[in-house]
Amino acid sequence: MAATTKKQSRKTNGARKPVNKSPSQTSGSSGKVPLLKPPSAHSLGRDFGNFVTPTHQARSREKQLRLFAAGQEVFAKVGYHGARISDIAEKADCSVGSVYRLFGDKDGLFRALQAAIADHAIHGIDVFFSDERIKKLSVMDVLEEFVAGTFRITRRQDGFYRALFERGLIDPEVWGPMRRISRHEAKAMANFLKERGEPVGSDTQFNLEVGLAVISGAIVRMTSDVNSVSHDDIPKTLKVMTRMLVSAAGLEHMLTDSQHSGGKRR
Repeated sequence: MAATTKKQSRKTNGARKPVNKSPSQTSGSSGKVPLLKPPSAHSLGRDFGNFVTPTHQARSREKQLRLFAAGQEVFAKVGYHGARISDIAEKADCSVGSVYRLFGDKDGLFRALQAAIADHAIHGIDVFFSDERIKKLSVMDVLEEFVAGTFRITRRQDGFYRALFERGLIDPEVWGPMRRISRHEAKAMANFLKERGEPVGSDTQFNLEVGLAVISGAIVRMTSDVNSVSHDDIPKTLKVMTRMLVSAAGLEHMLTDSQHSGGKRR
């Protein structure tokens, strides 16, 4: 159990305000936001350079985690430009100086958080395609479930994507981690199709990456503009996206086979 801190509460307008609980499940604008692990040094070095000061003490690592969770919530709620370091620090129950010491500035925190989200997404892709349950489904069912899962994850993080678009208008390089996700999911999907005996050529991974990028953009639009697609039409829209992905991969025969077999999946 962590040692009791000297200051267990903060005075606000004469009243004592209890210290925030650990944000392992911090409520965001779109429901529960899981506490993210710090990004790997490899991902930070490749995408941004060193935006996080290395920490070796457990207390500092735990403080980084709280700032990640608080930053994700604040950026999602008010956007990149509206987010203030003081608000993030208060929500994480940290000092403003801790943010500067660990991340340099607000942009350093945002980029480190984005790298953490990318690492989390890449891990999720690997888990998805290695799941024993997936191995029992048809190829079409797996692709449909992948597209539907992308929609669910994006909807949970729609606020953060809006902040990402804000930052991306100033510096396009901020999209680096998102490109890393696209390349990884395209490669994982191409390997999956090859393992299932589908014809995978030299251009398949590239075609999948393009198709997945188009679908991801459409999903971001759907989650950001709730009036773009009615709630009842979402399942149908996701099925259309899956057929687009199949066509992008050059697997049109799967659509024809499904139609000629009375809807049975390969």
